[in-house]
Amino acid sequence: MTGEEIRLARLALGMSITEFGESIGFKGEAGTISRKIRRIEADQETLHPAKIETVRQLLADMRSPGVDG
Repeated sequence: MTGEEIRLARLALGMSITEFGESIGFKGEAGTISRKIRRIEADQETLHPAKIETVRQLLADMRSPGVDG
């Protein structure tokens, strides 16, 4: 995924930069997570393939209809 695709995924999920980073497994201070995600969205760093899969799964879960129990 490109940085732009990651940014669009985050926006589609309705998450802040920090929320998104935490949801895909980044840990640490909010500022550190935010800087990392901003660099990824700007194509200055790449996202690990396992985290890309997590993004794809979050998007798939968002698009799947819920099951009422």
